[in-house]
Amino acid sequence: MTRMLWKLEKFLNSIAAPFVGGLMLLLAIVGLALTRCAPAAPIEFEDYGRTCLALVMFGEARSDGEAGMREVGRVVLRRVLDPQERFGGDICTVATDREQFLVFASWRTPRHPERMDAREWAQARKIAGELIAAGPDRADEGPCPGALYFNQTAGAAICKIGVHYFR
Repeated sequence: MTRMLWKLEKFLNSIAAPFVGGLMLLLAIVGLALTRCAPAAPIEFEDYGRTCLALVMFGEARSDGEAGMREVGRVVLRRVLDPQERFGGDICTVATDREQFLVFASWRTPRHPERMDAREWAQARKIAGELIAAGPDRADEGPCPGALYFNQTAGAAICKIGVHYFR
């Protein structure tokens, strides 16, 4: 991959020496596109998943305190473990599912929760790590066992935490 980029750079520089700055920019863009297609270095699943889970908890329930963030996190984990496989097989697939969670559906990117509320973001990351470390056997613990959904509309619910009704 690197050799191919080097050859491309050499060719482009040889035919358009006056435009080297523009070519280097073009090469940077091409290189970025190629590296996105190439297999990336392995990411530690727990950390990658923890970040996705923390983003959902922070974006959806930071105003509901620790209990609300914890239960939102459990909803995500229950979806990962869903025996009918309706939601996706890993935390980030569930978290980024179309129109499911506010933080991924409508926040502008890049997302910088630490700039919005550093204390709540640190708490969300801590709770996400604890939920993941607890393992799948404990996903149904908490005040709303079995809940796969939540919203702010009253109705039939397993429980309510803060402004959210869990179903």
